Amino acid sequence: MITDPDADLDSMSHADLLSAARAMRHAIRIHRDTSGHELCWHHPDLWTLLPDTPTGGQIVPD
Repeated sequence: MITDPDADLDSMSHADLLSAARAMRHAIRIHRDTSGHELCWHHPDLWTLLPDTPTGGQIVPD
């Protein structure tokens, strides 16, 4: 059974949705403006914006 990873959005208030959108935009801008290793692989600030975690965790190369 596949569950909707975005189902939590249905129960969020308008203010909560705006707050989440602002947080995502902020994190995307930071990611966009980084370079090197931070841009390529490891950016936990973006990952923490998601309510779900990948099965087995996030794999980051050495």
